[in-house]
Amino acid sequence: MDRLVRECPPLDTNSRYLYLLMCHHHASTCAAVRDDDGRMIGMVTAYKPPAEPNTLFVWQMAVAPQGRGQSLARKMVQGILERPGNRDIQHIQATVSPSNTASRRVFESLAKHLNTTLTVDPLFEAEHFGGAEHEPENRFSLGPFTP
Repeated sequence: MDRLVRECPPLDTNSRYLYLLMCHHHASTCAAVRDDDGRMIGMVTAYKPPAEPNTLFVWQMAVAPQGRGQSLARKMVQGILERPGNRDIQHIQATVSPSNTASRRVFESLAKHLNTTLTVDPLFEAEHFGGAEHEPENRFSLGPFTP
């Protein structure tokens, strides 16, 4: 996951430990796709916020260049929604920086395929990131829907 994210700017890189914890603690809401050689070419890390158990918060999505154009990110999220333990999910949320057009397109496509609305509103401004060079993060909200 770490390698894949580093190959997919403008995604924020996280520690390998975070990826291990996400997959260990939230295996039912994470997904990965490998190519024929076993190399990971797509991944989604997500979780259900404790206060909103019918919401899937998508933490990060990445698709390697060779996997693009196949709707892998959307298909991985839809696959997560189809798992038995996730059929109660009626909303999807994520934060997306303005320059991340690929993620914006994925959420627009998801809204269309789930026959629901997508709303975008400000959540975190650049200054919330402690003075580091970081874009604002807008909240993308989809739902309600029935998977």
